[in-house]
Amino acid sequence: MDPVVKAAREANPLPQQQVEKQLPTLDWQLLGQQVATQGLSNQVVSEYRELLATEAAVYGLDELTLGELMIKATDVVEQTFDPTRFKVLVRQHIANREVASKSANRDEAPLTTTPEIEAGNWSDNERRLLQQVATVKPYDYLRAVKQATNSGYVSNQERQTLERLVQASGLSLAAVNILINYILVERGNATLSANFADAIANSWRRAGVQTPGEALIALREYQQRQHRPSRRTPRRVKEKLPAWAKDKQYQAPAAPTPSTQPVVDASERDALLAQLREKQADFQHQTDSQEGADS
Repeated sequence: MDPVVKAAREANPLPQQQVEKQLPTLDWQLLGQQVATQGLSNQVVSEYRELLATEAAVYGLDELTLGELMIKATDVVEQTFDPTRFKVLVRQHIANREVASKSANRDEAPLTTTPEIEAGNWSDNERRLLQQVATVKPYDYLRAVKQATNSGYVSNQERQTLERLVQASGLSLAAVNILINYILVERGNATLSANFADAIANSWRRAGVQTPGEALIALREYQQRQHRPSRRTPRRVKEKLPAWAKDKQYQAPAAPTPSTQPVVDASERDALLAQLREKQADFQHQTDSQEGADS
């Protein structure tokens, strides 16, 4: 088993009944009878049932085609089935089918409607998208989208991602197509990135999304949350206190006290000024007398 698939299942296990519910119903008895005609045990069909159902779902293979490819992937001498060889043969069959479809001039298939499409409140674009993805196999849809968006060919990594989504995500095939449309058309990505696809599929899985309509609603709600203005509480600006304000033992300096010297009234002031003038006059007289004696 693919280690990525194994890790995803261990982290969030999905009941086997739910996995099979999302995959198309195959006539296992008819397939077993077909391979038995070439000596291949019906037990091989039971052992690789999940692989066969996944390949049929992704690439739109019927029981007769699956049987023919299984026989080609079986060692005639040992009568052992080689699953790796089988997947290579599936790729070759799809490539040949693509060439044949390009050379054939066929009218566009009519759009399909479902009860979910009829009952839902969809826009015209959403309704048309749901009709487009209703019956197209994921691989064919991925290939068509990449061609329409000039995104090149379907790489081996994209094939593996697609198979893992069908096998382990629990999404219906049409819901997988919605995921493809979102990544390559809405988001404008050139490839079906495994990390991005797994993140969306796991998110939908936690939300219980399975059908294409539920997938569209999940995308619609996500886009509404992205455009909704955020309500943020204004931040309080906390003033930074100086160091001295944080010191609990700090004491502010005392305010200056009024002078305690006695106040001199006007009369005393005048008397003091008179005494000062007399002393200045005496000093000047002594200075003049001394200068006359010296001369």
